[in-house]
Amino acid sequence: MTDHKELSLQAHELNYILKKFEKKESEKNRGTLRGWEKKFKDNNGGQQAKSYTKDDFYNYIKGKIESELE
Repeated sequence: MTDHKELSLQAHELNYILKKFEKKESEKNRGTLRGWEKKFKDNNGGQQAKSYTKDDFYNYIKGKIESELE
């Protein structure tokens, strides 16, 4: 898998997700995304199971997270 497709928790990557959902780029929102990333990985085999793609994560959070973000 290429780095471009791999899920990352770097601030600029989290900001990209926030832009995608038309939400504010804030530390609070980035923290919310980090929490959802942990839930996502835990529900998909654990933190070390495999590398997950950004698209996998987007599909997982779509419709679930919007109300938690500013």
